[in-house]
Amino acid sequence: MPKIFRIGLYFAALALALSWLLLAESSPAHDWLLVHPRASNLAMAANLPAYLAAVLVSGNAHAPDNALINGAMAVQWILVGQLFAWGYSRLRPNNSFKPNPLRGSA
Repeated sequence: MPKIFRIGLYFAALALALSWLLLAESSPAHDWLLVHPRASNLAMAANLPAYLAAVLVSGNAHAPDNALINGAMAVQWILVGQLFAWGYSRLRPNNSFKPNPLRGSA
């Protein structure tokens, strides 16, 4: 599996865990977020494209299926992670994602 894709998957897992922490009612941070809504509002804004994609696919603007929303969020964050990984590889062309050659190899 290419390293950029793996980094995209890791980024998506981290973003989905953070989204759960900030948006879910079963989250341990739910009570704190009731008093401090800025973090949950930013998480909702970041996940808005995934929600809109789920609405378009389901055709139901009021309540799209949760599986569609979660799938769209996963695809969104994988793509964002791959974009960041690709950008990082372009910023540091001699160091990023390349294995270090062994000493004495040609």
